[in-house]
Amino acid sequence: MADGKVPSSEAVLVVNNLCVDFSGLDGPLHAVRGVDFTLSRGECLGIVGESGSGKSVTVSAVLGLLGKGATVSGTILLDGEDLLAASFEDLRALRGKKISMIFQEPSRSFDPIYSIGKTFEETFRAKSPELPEAEIRRRSIKLLTEVHIPRAEERLRNFPHQFSGGMLQRIMIALALANDPEVLIADEPTTALDVTIQAQIVSLLKELQQRRRLSLIFISHNLGLVGQIADRILVMYGGLVLESGASSKVLGEPRSPYSRALLSALPGWGTHYSSSGLYTIPGNVPDPTRPEPGCPFAPRCRYVRPVCREAIPGMTAEDTVFRCVLPGVKV
Repeated sequence: MADGKVPSSEAVLVVNNLCVDFSGLDGPLHAVRGVDFTLSRGECLGIVGESGSGKSVTVSAVLGLLGKGATVSGTILLDGEDLLAASFEDLRALRGKKISMIFQEPSRSFDPIYSIGKTFEETFRAKSPELPEAEIRRRSIKLLTEVHIPRAEERLRNFPHQFSGGMLQRIMIALALANDPEVLIADEPTTALDVTIQAQIVSLLKELQQRRRLSLIFISHNLGLVGQIADRILVMYGGLVLESGASSKVLGEPRSPYSRALLSALPGWGTHYSSSGLYTIPGNVPDPTRPEPGCPFAPRCRYVRPVCREAIPGMTAEDTVFRCVLPGVKV
């Protein structure tokens, strides 16, 4: 479709007008301000933006992980079930079985006194307490093998500190898949990994997505990295979606100045800092306790006009969906 969306009949996850506020000493913090997206079966949706853009808060709201300090409104439908209306027990039942998440920095997600085998046992028993020990072991070995951990049976006896960061991320992916979810959310799964391991993790996720027919949400700061795996890309800034569309369009013909700025900040292949400087976006992300009255990117945009500061631009649907009053400006 022209706007990069899929019909709701094909969608496993539908998010409409999602807003998330946190209570604070200086007033409410407006972390997410009306986000819309859909995720179809077997599709990978990439969500990109700088830290503080609202990416992780958006997916945490989907999973019901924000706690009592957050006020969440809008609509979140998972296979037609309204997650915002679901009870705490219903949400717990859905996590892992229907929808699962890979968190940032896997080294902080493991209990250092639990072996990998014990961690798998806890994961399986949380959803299927009746499973015998032998079956848990068989499934654990199968999952470790699927994510390419060598000597899987032997490594079940090891503890987290005996694995590299890349290996721990593979184990985290295996744990997220333990109960066969339909939707997998990867929240910056390549954080703190070198570029070679990043490429391996992306390749693994693509392989698992195709084999298991997973619907995948991949979150990252890096537009180039997301472009390697995502069918569609959502560009977020200041708690808003500034552009959404097919990866080829967002990367090849970005309409939002923010998308263009992110792409300009990527180092060119074969370049060196001594011969060509790296472009950086001036300024900082907006303060969510005092959001801009107009376009959130206006204070940092090289094309800013007075009209940009008056009101948040509406969404324009062409080859992509974008939020800008000056879409014709070229870099």
